[in-house]
Amino acid sequence: MQSQRVRSRSLIAATVFLALNSLAAGRATAGVVAYAYAQQMISNVLISPTSATTFTIVNPLTTGTGDAASADGSGLSHNGATDALQSYEGTPAAPAENDFGKFATFGAASPFPVGTAPTGLTSGGTLDTFTRGDVLISGLGSNSAKTNGVAESYLNTVSGGNEATGSSSFSASLSFSTSSATALNLSYIYANDIYLYTAGGGQAQASYKFNVTIKNELGVSVFDSATANTNLSLASPPNGIEIIRSGTNSFTTATLLAGETYTLTFSGSEATFVSAVGVVPEPSTIAGAGVAILAAGLIARRKRAA
Repeated sequence: MQSQRVRSRSLIAATVFLALNSLAAGRATAGVVAYAYAQQMISNVLISPTSATTFTIVNPLTTGTGDAASADGSGLSHNGATDALQSYEGTPAAPAENDFGKFATFGAASPFPVGTAPTGLTSGGTLDTFTRGDVLISGLGSNSAKTNGVAESYLNTVSGGNEATGSSSFSASLSFSTSSATALNLSYIYANDIYLYTAGGGQAQASYKFNVTIKNELGVSVFDSATANTNLSLASPPNGIEIIRSGTNSFTTATLLAGETYTLTFSGSEATFVSAVGVVPEPSTIAGAGVAILAAGLIARRKRAA
């Protein structure tokens, strides 16, 4: 009787050991998935006075661009007048310079549930953790002037890494005065895209921003055009749908005083952040944990009966 009890305890102990090992292995291989993408293009900026007046450029147009990418605290950044070099960290090799579409490509083992992959994701290829930022101002001095920026980050802890960020930004400004009091009509075309997805306990954030401001000689803002169409921040979980927007924004400023110097500034940015904040075990490993708990209960009950 004693030998049967010993064999039974040994069998249960072995079950506990195997189940707990299975749970640990599941946590090690399940992985956290987090993806964030933000992109915005601004084009066809038109500015015209509402009354007859003469514009005088006090300070000519100045521009600046910058982007950055960081993975687990290590990264790089670039700056330039109109075309900062792409900042990229990760695997595979970086996409082409000034590619503002989604770089992410997933093979047969896509982390995205069927029907939820964002527009632009393609099949084929492999993908490990990566992050990037890229920005461009082009066509200055013509009717085709535009800005484009992107931030994109993908994290899969199976392939390595626990955190990644990407960002891009630009600014363009000039100072002017008018010969007579007038308001300004301002319009531009926007096109933007934002998408987030997380699984296994990951977190993701993404945002894009664009604004036009006019300040007087004292630095007081007399016009601010930030709108919901061109400014958006999202976080996951929970997961949602991809948001793609395009259209035209039009504004009329307050009346500008004759002879006063005003500074007109265009600015925009994109940012992404992905993080592994904990690993949620797969269903099979949860079942293994249930076996371990049940076996431990049997051991305790047999000890009380002994």
